[in-house]
Amino acid sequence: MPEIKNILIVAPASLKINWMRESEKWLIKDWDTEISKSTKSFPGSRIVIINYEILKKFEDEIKMFGEWDLVIYDESHYLKTPDTIRTKAGLNIKAKRRLFLTGTPILNRPIELWPLLNSVDSKKWNNMIRYAYRYCEAYQDQYGWNMKGSSNEQELQTILRSTLMVRRKKCDVLKDLPPKARQVIEVSAPVKYGEFSKHVNNLAKLKQRVKDGYEEDVEKLKVEQEFVFQNMALIRHEIGVEKVSAVIKYLKEVLESSPKVVCFGWHRDVVEAIAKEFDAPYMHGGTDPDDRQAMVDRFQNDNKCNLIVGGIKVMGVGWTLTKSSHVLFAELDWVPGNLTQAEDRCHRIGQKDSVLVQHLVLDGSIDAAMAKSLVKKQYNIDNALDNEPFNILDVLAKQIKTKEGEVR
Repeated sequence: MPEIKNILIVAPASLKINWMRESEKWLIKDWDTEISKSTKSFPGSRIVIINYEILKKFEDEIKMFGEWDLVIYDESHYLKTPDTIRTKAGLNIKAKRRLFLTGTPILNRPIELWPLLNSVDSKKWNNMIRYAYRYCEAYQDQYGWNMKGSSNEQELQTILRSTLMVRRKKCDVLKDLPPKARQVIEVSAPVKYGEFSKHVNNLAKLKQRVKDGYEEDVEKLKVEQEFVFQNMALIRHEIGVEKVSAVIKYLKEVLESSPKVVCFGWHRDVVEAIAKEFDAPYMHGGTDPDDRQAMVDRFQNDNKCNLIVGGIKVMGVGWTLTKSSHVLFAELDWVPGNLTQAEDRCHRIGQKDSVLVQHLVLDGSIDAAMAKSLVKKQYNIDNALDNEPFNILDVLAKQIKTKEGEVR
């Protein structure tokens, strides 16, 4: 669409960096893209990525653009309540085109879909009471209109699919999806963690230089190695603790659309802090072994228990957690096989859905570098062990021929 000159992307705060990375990866045009942050002025780039929570703060700046060519709302079920500041700020943005993305357009009841429908097509969906009466079994009681019900669902679906909704469920396309999808989610990090990451990168460069014969760097390598090894465990723990609030925030977003989530950590205090925020079962090396099965049973069988948190070594081996198809790593292990084991608590016999594995890391830190390296290694392991095998003789036969053109 060459007529589109500017785009506003509205997403949960935890996904802004991911949108930035993906746009840089996939856009065929060399467009300038910036992330809007609450501590800075509003960007003047052609593509602006902003989170729902700060839309109100930059309301005037957004209006100065006039009518945006395209506004994309990611996880648009965030706008399900018409009277909230978030919804009003989001839907008051003037735009020629609007694209609402969500796997759960209706979280609980059909009335939650109304703000999106009204925004996409205000001519067709122009009367909330009429919509509620038809599709929400609305009625008046002593408190006013009650719109919490549901009615004529098939009719609503038929209208939506034939006009403005494209809907695909996992069960419809599962055979076309990989059995596991892995993703690295990056959140903003303090500068100090980025500084340590520089030491790690410098260590790798010095190792390569010494390997290439630059003997003058041997002493520098020893100093850098000692610094990294002495501080690695401490930094990893600090990063884990630093991420707790971001992990909690992200889990709250995920749990709005995912019925159950399995979360892995490394340090005991990190595991406990995350679990206690949600009153969720958790296990680590200090948990009584007799209590662990009860925790797993609760997660597997209790519909009200939507999260379990555990240490990678303790909860990552032997358990069956197939009630979830969403795995979140709050912290990492150096060994990719340990992560694969942990993933496979969900990705095993009894699992009906494709499993999404996410690594939440601090942007620019050793944490992020570690995650990217591990994910790459995990894919390589999968390619070596799990992908469709090939016959090496068939491959050689295509390459080795006699002068007469016959295969030897």
